[in-house]
Amino acid sequence: MPRHRPRSVAHVRKRNTRLFLLAALLAPPAGALDIRVDYTTAPGDLPAQDADGSRLRAIFDAAAAEWEDIFLDARTLDLEVRYD
Repeated sequence: MPRHRPRSVAHVRKRNTRLFLLAALLAPPAGALDIRVDYTTAPGDLPAQDADGSRLRAIFDAAAAEWEDIFLDARTLDLEVRYD
């Protein structure tokens, strides 16, 4: 049965450092800003030019995506959006 040579402490530290760096490079980015938009306009309050609220949703979804890419803080922001 072959005998394994004991590894030096320096060798083990170097290997562990390499594994840590590799894991850090392959890991997904840390949590960033998460914007959750709640659309609360009652159906009777929607304007004629946006009868189903899809334009309002598209505008706020696009804005939320832009802001989420800018801020790297791991936080959640809840917004309540409606036509008034």
